[in-house]
Amino acid sequence: MRIETLATCHNRREKTLQALADLHAQELPEGVTIGHTIVEDGSTDGTSEAVREAFPEVEIIHGDGGLFWAGGMRYGWNESVNGKSFDYLLVYNDDVKLNFDTIARLLKASNTYLGDGGSGAHVVVGSFMDNKGDISYGGVIRSSRLHPLRFKQAKPPAERYALADTTNMNACLISKEALDCVGFLSEYFIHTGADYDYGLKLRAHGGSVVMAPGCIGVCNRNEVEASSSEQGISIGERYRRLLGVKEQPLAQRKEYFKRYGGRLWPVFFLLPYFSLPFKHYMWRRKSVQKTTDSI
Repeated sequence: MRIETLATCHNRREKTLQALADLHAQELPEGVTIGHTIVEDGSTDGTSEAVREAFPEVEIIHGDGGLFWAGGMRYGWNESVNGKSFDYLLVYNDDVKLNFDTIARLLKASNTYLGDGGSGAHVVVGSFMDNKGDISYGGVIRSSRLHPLRFKQAKPPAERYALADTTNMNACLISKEALDCVGFLSEYFIHTGADYDYGLKLRAHGGSVVMAPGCIGVCNRNEVEASSSEQGISIGERYRRLLGVKEQPLAQRKEYFKRYGGRLWPVFFLLPYFSLPFKHYMWRRKSVQKTTDSI
C-alpha cells in the first residue's frame, strides 16, 4: 500500500519541520510505504533550505507567495501528486503535532469501515485536541435544522469509527476512489472552506466522511487576532478582513452557498455581511463594559 502526503506551507519553518518529523516517525503497518510533497509558497524564512537539509527525500514545489492554502494544495496536486500512483492521499496542515500512530489509526478506521461494506469513495479524518484538552479540529456535523451549512465539531468515537457531515483537513486520509469520484479541492476556493466543500461534494456523490476514534494529535484553534472578530478595530477594518482572502470573499461564499445552501441560500449567503454591524456594536459594548469594570 502506498500513501502520498501533501501540505502547503508559508513562513512557518519550525512548524513545517516538526510536522515532517512527526510523519517520518510514524510506525507504519507492514507493507505500507509513504512519500511526501510540500508546496512551499514563497517563504522568506529559509523553509525550503531547512526541509531540503533535514528531509532530502521530500519533494518541494515552489509557489509565488500568493497561493494560500486551497490554491497551494491544488497546485501541489496538479503539478506533482496527481501523476503518482498511490492508494491514499494524506493532506495535513503544517501546524499539527501528530501522534506516532496517526497513520496506522486512520488506516485501521478505513479498513473497518470498508469491512462493514462502506463506500470505497471515502475520507478518514482524525480529531485534534488543543493545549487545553478540548477538541479543536476533525469531523463536523450539522448544528442547525434551519441553516444547512452551520456545523460544529463532532466528538470522535471511542472505538471503531463514526460518520460525519463533512471535515476539517488538518489531517485527512483521502482514498484514491474518492479522488477518482470527485477530484480534488474545488477551484473556486482560495484559502479556507475548501475542506468543508470537499466533504459535502463527496457525500453528494455517494461517498462518506469517516471519523477515526480518539484523537491523533494536537492543533490549536486559529487566533482571533488579525481576524474580523478581533477586539478594538473599526467597522471598516472588520469588513476589509471579512471580505479578504482568509475569511469570506464574496464570489467564493456565493458559489459555496449556491451549491449546498438549499432554497434559502441567498439569505444565508448574505447573513455575515449584514450581521457584522450588530456584532461590531456588541463587541464594542463588551469592550467598554470590561474597561468600566476595571476602573
